[in-house]
Amino acid sequence: MFLAFVVAILVSTTCFQGVEAQTYAIELQGLTWDHANLTILIIPKTNETWWRGYYLNATLRAVEEWNHALKNFSGYDPQFNLLSKVEFVPTISSQTIRGFDIYLTWVEEYEGEETIGTSKAVYKQPCIMINNTVYLASKIPQGPILSEADSQNAAAHELGHTLGLGHTQTPGDIMDPKLAIGGPILPISTLDAYGVWQVMRWLDRPPSSRRQEYPGSWASLPSGISYEYLPLLYPTPVSSQPWRIMIELLRAYLELIALATVIVVLVVVAVRSRRNFEPQPPSSSTPNAVDIRVP
Repeated sequence: MFLAFVVAILVSTTCFQGVEAQTYAIELQGLTWDHANLTILIIPKTNETWWRGYYLNATLRAVEEWNHALKNFSGYDPQFNLLSKVEFVPTISSQTIRGFDIYLTWVEEYEGEETIGTSKAVYKQPCIMINNTVYLASKIPQGPILSEADSQNAAAHELGHTLGLGHTQTPGDIMDPKLAIGGPILPISTLDAYGVWQVMRWLDRPPSSRRQEYPGSWASLPSGISYEYLPLLYPTPVSSQPWRIMIELLRAYLELIALATVIVVLVVVAVRSRRNFEPQPPSSSTPNAVDIRVP
């Protein structure tokens, strides 16, 4: 199971078969988990030149947004109470460690593609996920480095896939496969949370009577629940604050100054080295030949 999050260029005209035009629906991958607490190993790429510290911060906020949204939606109706137990549990590490449900790391870009995130599930028959690997890009080819808001949106989208969600064609939804770069932080919707409940609801049964069920291929939001955004914990990225923007600009300026200084030093060293090896003209105090005198 491989899913990609791409940058918006055209409005998709894909329709869900068998779903009315006015119905809010989301695709499901047909995969589920056999437990509610999902461990995530987050592996930053701090040794890469393209790495920015806010990639990690934005991803951790995306994790918290999902945890917060699912708990919020669990209060909509007693039947959704299971979602209060579904939770991402993140761990940060500089290397891969076995035993986690989800592995999340970064690449600089997907060469030749406008993809900014992918997820790939490993599962056992018929539909139980064993683990899921997520890669987030720092930018698109020939494009700018993603902002903090873009990074958070990409992370939240891919985390939705790790929960068993596919895509929705609802514009502005976090599970829309197209992302408009440079936009605001996208909230998780009631449709997204309802989809997660459809994926995980079989876990709400007592273990003695629990029967694994295939989650299906799509979920339609019931008429009694309106489509709306669930509250955000972090509505504004930290880096949008003026002082953070100034720090980023100062950092870029200092990096440019440092690079220019290195180039100047290398040029000076090269010029001096060349001069040391060039033959020097004879000094006026040194005789060119020995005088021979006749007695």
